[in-house]
Amino acid sequence: MDEKTTQIIDKLDRHNATSSWSGYAYQGKVAIYTALALINEMKIYKQEKNIDLFKLEIESLEDFSILNGDKYQSIHQVKSYKDNKYIKKYKSAILDLLGKTSKYEISNSYLHTVCKIESTTKQDLKKILEEYSPESKKDAQDSYKGYLFEKDFYDKAYEGFIYNVSEGESFNTVIDLEDTEKEIKNQIRIFFENSNSEMENNPAFYIENVHYIYLNFISEINNIIAHHHKCKSSEEPPIISFSRLFEILTKKNIFELTPDTLAHMLKDQLYKHFLDFLDEVEGEFTEEQVEVWNKSWEFIDELDNNQVLTLFKKISPSKAISNDTHLNIEDYVTLINEGGLKYNLFWLVLCLSYSPETYEKLFILNKESYNYLITTIDNRKTKNIIDKLGRKISENIKMHNELLPLLYDVNNLVNTHISGVYNGNILDLASAYKSEYPELYDEQGKNITEPKKIEFVKIDEIVEEFE
Repeated sequence: MDEKTTQIIDKLDRHNATSSWSGYAYQGKVAIYTALALINEMKIYKQEKNIDLFKLEIESLEDFSILNGDKYQSIHQVKSYKDNKYIKKYKSAILDLLGKTSKYEISNSYLHTVCKIESTTKQDLKKILEEYSPESKKDAQDSYKGYLFEKDFYDKAYEGFIYNVSEGESFNTVIDLEDTEKEIKNQIRIFFENSNSEMENNPAFYIENVHYIYLNFISEINNIIAHHHKCKSSEEPPIISFSRLFEILTKKNIFELTPDTLAHMLKDQLYKHFLDFLDEVEGEFTEEQVEVWNKSWEFIDELDNNQVLTLFKKISPSKAISNDTHLNIEDYVTLINEGGLKYNLFWLVLCLSYSPETYEKLFILNKESYNYLITTIDNRKTKNIIDKLGRKISENIKMHNELLPLLYDVNNLVNTHISGVYNGNILDLASAYKSEYPELYDEQGKNITEPKKIEFVKIDEIVEEFE
């Protein structure tokens, strides 16, 4: 994070979308994939001096860039237009890339897309760019047209422009949204296969730890972007050195399951399931409703590791998680209930255009002093299901002190199919608060006069209540 770019970049040329950029976005994964592919291409399988020269710069001159020393080696723009194969859709991005390579004498520019786009001749592309009238970045793009067509840099810039690479080259520039994880993991495997790592000799161990390494890369880029987002006044762009990427690949404790690894696994799954959900409900929600999810995602993306783990325990309160200090990935995988996420939590957030005000109120609906927690519970209504779920939730609350405020702050658990009250014994909430949360007891515990009950309410009833 303390790396610096020494080449001076005109402020007009900076490409900054940090506020909407997350470590789980397509751009971040494409950047990691490209950097790993370059490490493999250079055949760097042990820490060498020349690896220190290379850096991955994010959201500065372009979506991401590769630096060699203090010079730009390549710039990369990433577009996730799904099923849009027309070259004219990308004319602004291409003008940016060719203009910047001309202005800053950069060898190569890359356009990364989720699908192949129509190929065009050099002359046809030139005509498209000459006829294009910039609007949103008029000053910068007019200057790029000057470099390309008045100063005659177009031919050279076009020679270094790369797009539509899907296989057979050093790295792909066409990767589907759903394939980024697979492609990153493939580059991790290539690294270990070519470095003769002992890890590869144990297939089960190998598969599990490739996943851990993948999550740690996502964690690294997400943390750097989050830090940069919080330090908005910083003029220095986020940069990850290749030596840092190499360290993530090779350090021994990469194979340990840590709270950081778990938190990013859960967020990564949440992100992927939301994309799947949007595909499945295409056309049912407006763009404005879909945009509402971003507000919740911003809160989640800025949580620390323990807050993330607590949040997932909260929205999946019936899933048993051991309170052992040894982390167990099998436990936490159960917190990702795909059906409950898609057709309870995601659906209700979009349907009601829900937007949280604070982390504490994340996925909590309020009406007339009643708080409704949106959960991922999607159990069918069967005999004694309320008692079974109530006992599980009660046990979880007893094992995990961080869930105690959930009982006080929440009146109903919103789920897919069941309504009713669990009348079993949970705990004396006032005593629990006094014991575990004395600072909260002073403010809230004195108002608790009886043990809390767990109440369930169906999503259909909530929609009627809040619409």
